[in-house]
Amino acid sequence: MLRLSFLLLICICGLIARVDGQLVSGPMLGPVELRDAKVWIAVANSGDAAVLKLRRAGEKAERIYLPAMISTFEFNTGVFTIGGLEPGTPYEYTVEVTDRKEQLHRKTGKLTTKTLFQW
Repeated sequence: MLRLSFLLLICICGLIARVDGQLVSGPMLGPVELRDAKVWIAVANSGDAAVLKLRRAGEKAERIYLPAMISTFEFNTGVFTIGGLEPGTPYEYTVEVTDRKEQLHRKTGKLTTKTLFQW
């Protein structure tokens, strides 16, 4: 009975882990500076394609960033380097991952750049 309960628990945890689709981990906000930021992701397969869409909070215009590389040697991770940001400005971003079956998975996040220090 104990083995059956344990097996059932593992199956349920496995199903919960797959709810987010092919985006295994992230988006994880990295260092945020005055004019740039980094966002890390981990995808399920090395063949998955990922883009990051960024816009100022409250605006509709978007900029699209591609990850520097999805590394197969580091558990299918990728890093978005976002440049050209304005100091002290809130932004919203969406990470979209397309898996091998052409299914789209997305997650959103927010960041605010550091304020410009003045005397």
